[in-house]
Amino acid sequence: MQVGPYRILEPLGQGGMATVFKAYHAALDRYVAIKVLHPALLEDPNFLARFRREARVVAKLDHSNIVPIYDFNEHQGYPYLVMKYIKGETLKARMKHGPLSSEEIRTVVEAVGSALAYAHRQGVLHRDIKPSNVLLSQDGRIYLSDFGLARMAASGESTLSADMIMGTPQYIAPEQAMGKRNLDARTDIYSFGVMLYEMLVGRVPFLADTPYSIIHDHIYSPLPRPRDLNPRVSEAMERVLLKALAKAPEDRFVTVEEMLRAFRQAWESPTVPTTPPKGEETPRIPPPPQTTVPAPAEPTLPPGERPAAGTVTASPTPTRPEAPSPPRRRRRWWVALLALMGVGALCLLGVGLLGQAHPGRPTQGRPIRPTAPATPTSTETLDQGVSPQDTGANDLLQRIRANPTDPQPYLELALLQYRRHQPGRGETPLTRGINLCVQQQRPDLLLDYAFQFLDLGEPLPATRLLLAAGPLIPADQRGQWDDVFRQAAYWAAEDPNFEHFIPAGTLAKYDPPFSEVVQARYQLYNGDPARGYALLRRVLRDKGTMPEALLLDAEYAVLDARDPDLARRRLERLTSMSEAPGWVLDAAQEMLKMLPTPSP
Repeated sequence: MQVGPYRILEPLGQGGMATVFKAYHAALDRYVAIKVLHPALLEDPNFLARFRREARVVAKLDHSNIVPIYDFNEHQGYPYLVMKYIKGETLKARMKHGPLSSEEIRTVVEAVGSALAYAHRQGVLHRDIKPSNVLLSQDGRIYLSDFGLARMAASGESTLSADMIMGTPQYIAPEQAMGKRNLDARTDIYSFGVMLYEMLVGRVPFLADTPYSIIHDHIYSPLPRPRDLNPRVSEAMERVLLKALAKAPEDRFVTVEEMLRAFRQAWESPTVPTTPPKGEETPRIPPPPQTTVPAPAEPTLPPGERPAAGTVTASPTPTRPEAPSPPRRRRRWWVALLALMGVGALCLLGVGLLGQAHPGRPTQGRPIRPTAPATPTSTETLDQGVSPQDTGANDLLQRIRANPTDPQPYLELALLQYRRHQPGRGETPLTRGINLCVQQQRPDLLLDYAFQFLDLGEPLPATRLLLAAGPLIPADQRGQWDDVFRQAAYWAAEDPNFEHFIPAGTLAKYDPPFSEVVQARYQLYNGDPARGYALLRRVLRDKGTMPEALLLDAEYAVLDARDPDLARRRLERLTSMSEAPGWVLDAAQEMLKMLPTPSP
């Protein structure tokens, strides 16, 4: 495919705002990255004029730590940006390998701070500072990306504008979350502070069951003290974080330069955070040279040219979002299931009723057993990256070696890695543990660990465990399983890896309309929101009272932000439905709190 002088070679990434492609410019003999913006942005009749204006502004940014924009234009009505092509990974991907060393943190802060301070002096805000917008090139350079996309989206009134702002609530400033227009450098300072907090402490400050709860916490909840979560953070560095993350903009640093000065002073104090645990080696980020090299970000294509949902850069292993830490509020869904089933019933599942599942009997839905490849007895892939000093993991590996057909140590090892915010290391033991439980008909273990993952704030592995447990649960207990499974799957759909681990066909065999709701929510946060909404409208046409569909319909309206009254009407209708599950009603109440107060 040819776009102007650029020959499209391959997709690099896809998200809700655009799709990024690797391309080749023959006349200049160089590779570039082309970002094709989402057609839904064209709903705003002023978007193209604003696109051209903002692209000119951002293209003038010339800094060694900012991804440069070479060109911008339109192809068959689709606007696109041309940027320098960079090989490397994002800070988000790097943080999945383990905690950053002190030197890595310092290098990232200096590079991003320098880029941000320069942009502010040019009158340009970023508005979406987060680890996935920090690029680490293979030669050690560090770049801040997506100035153009963040500014264009934040300037507009399209559905996708609100999606962009609401899509990464962990880093959003309170005034931005409240929809205020008079943003300034202190808004970026807050988001930069959240990213610094995450690098130093090991987790973002606010985590909760829904994006709306997280945003609510940014606006109203006190900041968790960094030293309470990680005592290695010095008192001086804690003061930097407390000031950068003040709720009121006037209480924060006035400029990024001021924040950097405070950071450097604190860096000289004793007890500089965060170094990897003894014995664990992590990749190093070399100090950045003073030259330039930028890259793409997340992105959507014209009809007929769209790559498969979830397409990511070359690696066969899907990229996970930032692994969440345990939320402060325990999820109530599994507590409700235990109360309904009774502790005795749960025990019976593992003792007297194991052989009594009735896959042929009509039920509220037909759980599908995932295909279970043979479980290898070797631990060669399980112990990769485990240091000799890691007694917790090594004890579990020893149990696996002693009894490789026991599923529990596999599941325990997976849970341990998720607790350490290393989900990539948890996938293999999780899969093996699930397969063994299915082979041995152990719904007790599947449910037990599903509940633990839910309590940890990890609905995707919990959904996998619940999906495997479904066929093993007696038919008269399946109603309670169904409620918890639907809730877990609904929230798990936010995860970019959802479609990799839970194929759409699997859910469709269980409950086709619910499967389309989940697919629609996945598209809202990770793919093509317009396509997702079309799926949702089809479900609402056929199943107009399905609570999950009504909740997602309200969620779309909340994220749209153009008509808060419409969102309020949808949510109030939902909260009046006595037959809706409790978790749906709770989520609707949380969304109502996020809407602006109606004008008298």
